[in-house]
This record gives sequence, C-alpha cells and structure tokens, in this order.
Amino acid sequence: MAQFVVVKNNIARFTPAVRQSLSEHLERVTADALGRAQQKAPVDTGQLRNSGFYEMEQDSAGEGEPLSSVLGFTAEHAAVVELGSSKMAAQPYLVPAVEEVADNLFAGVQRVVEAEARRLEAR
Repeated sequence: MAQFVVVKNNIARFTPAVRQSLSEHLERVTADALGRAQQKAPVDTGQLRNSGFYEMEQDSAGEGEPLSSVLGFTAEHAAVVELGSSKMAAQPYLVPAVEEVADNLFAGVQRVVEAEARRLEAR
C-alpha cells in the first residue's frame, strides 16, 4: 500500500508573480522533505527509498502556478514500514521528514505574503 502526504494551499487570488514565488517555495520544500524521507527510510533492498517521488499539482481550475504538492512512496510496503503492523514495529520516515520542513514551509509562505502586502500598501 502506498502512502502519501498532500500539502495544499487554497489561495487562488494571488497575482501571477506571488503564485510563482509560492509555487517555487513549495517545490523546494517538498523536494527537501523527499530527500529527508529517503534518508530516513530503512534500507534492505533499497526499493522503498527508491520509490519516493513528488509531484506539483495545478489547482482544480488548472490555472497558474501549482500550489499543491504530493509527496509519497510507491513501494508496496511503504505504509507498513511507516505505520507498523501487528508483526512489525513502525519505522516512521515520511511524517518525520514532513514535520522537519513544516516550519520552513510556513515561514516561506509568510515571507511571500507579507512582501505582497507591503507592495500593495505602498500603492
């Protein structure tokens, strides 16, 4: 069973420049989370670590820069390793990696939004 974390931002009315800045930041943070998760993933054959991926997704209207990302692992045993089972203790790798980058994600969004607010106030 594959496991995924979806990070979504539903702010649809930003200018194209702001959306691009947010999208670029989200992609950097998502790539960072993937790298951290791959480093944390236990390795036997390497299949789990090598099955990691992320994708940037357009909003439902398909307009502008992507402000959502999907990060996950496609190996069949991904969820069992992360969450454990009755026969195996959990060995979390994905959630801890996302938790490590969460502050950076939110700080970057705040910086971009505050810069836009200052720009609009200066008008």
